[in-house]
Amino acid sequence: MSDDSKRMDELIDALEGLDVDGPSLGGPYVGVMHNDVTRAIVSEGTRIIPSLIRRLATARLNPAIYIVFCLRELRAKSAEQAVRELADSDRFKNTRRDLTLDMQIQFFLRDLVDW
Repeated sequence: MSDDSKRMDELIDALEGLDVDGPSLGGPYVGVMHNDVTRAIVSEGTRIIPSLIRRLATARLNPAIYIVFCLRELRAKSAEQAVRELADSDRFKNTRRDLTLDMQIQFFLRDLVDW
């Protein structure tokens, strides 16, 4: 594994320990905002996109929310299929207390047409 690949994996691993909190936007979800980890991930640019896509397939809820957020910030058109698969999956149906992941997916898919 290259040093770059290892660093990117460590950045994505850091999402595991983050709670998702942000301002309420009037619905049963929170507005996801940047933090030090997401800024570092996005600063890697497009080269981190394949790692984010791979990790999305197995990520727990909070990291999945942040991964979709970062993919949107990176305008990762290549992530469309992975995000759609997540939207269609039943992986988090029994664990969701709010609609934050659903909203991040909606925002990603909405913005995708303009990239």
